[in-house]
Amino acid sequence: MVVRAFSYFLQLANIAEDEHHVRRRRAHDLAQSPPREGSLPFALDRLAADGVAADTLAELLGRALVAPVLTAHPTEVQRQSLIHNHRLIADLLDQRERLQLTPDEAADNDVQLTDAVLRMWQTRMLRPVRLNVIDEVRNGISYFEETFFTELPRLYLQAEQQLRQRYPERTWQLPPLFRVGSWIGGDRDGNPFVTAETLQQAMRLQASMAFAHYEAEVHALGSELALSELFLQPTAALRALAERAGDASPQRADEPYRRALIGIYARLVATQRG
Repeated sequence: MVVRAFSYFLQLANIAEDEHHVRRRRAHDLAQSPPREGSLPFALDRLAADGVAADTLAELLGRALVAPVLTAHPTEVQRQSLIHNHRLIADLLDQRERLQLTPDEAADNDVQLTDAVLRMWQTRMLRPVRLNVIDEVRNGISYFEETFFTELPRLYLQAEQQLRQRYPERTWQLPPLFRVGSWIGGDRDGNPFVTAETLQQAMRLQASMAFAHYEAEVHALGSELALSELFLQPTAALRALAERAGDASPQRADEPYRRALIGIYARLVATQRG
């Protein structure tokens, strides 16, 4: 019990420390402090101050490759139930920091935090049996949805905005210099259970996760972009894309964006099934 208590205490302390770093970054941003060393704005300011030309920087970015690689070890793979609970606790702490809560809202936040910590305490930390390789693959790719899939596009957007501020004479569109890698399911260094079959299954699971993300994003766009030709004039390319979708619904006859997205969604599904 003592060991469990300290283990959970360290997990909660890590969550609190992460939230503290977020709070400090937000405080610097709100105060419009100068860029801090180690940040992208700081690095770009240094490059601009040193007279590095936009073309030189663009050529460098065209050759750059940043590849975060996921790896796993049976003793390091956390249970999904605990990971979800950690995220809930982090969200509740973030809510307390960002919002001015009423007394009732603060009390509700306290109750939810208490419940989350109690659930952690009453949840088994270790798995009763060792994970097989495909379980490790599924556990690893579960991180994609709330990390790489959401944060990498945001990082590209922020980087392009920062580049335009310092080098407005150039149109910036970053190449795919961030490429996520994974050893899970393919690392044969000392793991006799990793075979060609497990590698093939790992690739299929990762591809399915990527397709599911794209399909969800296209579906969400379809819900948002109910824009009518009664109020806007679509481009010829968009109109052609909408016509190729083959959507004959009269309810969407004047909604080119939705019809185009229906066609894109259908192609994604067909590619995934193929």
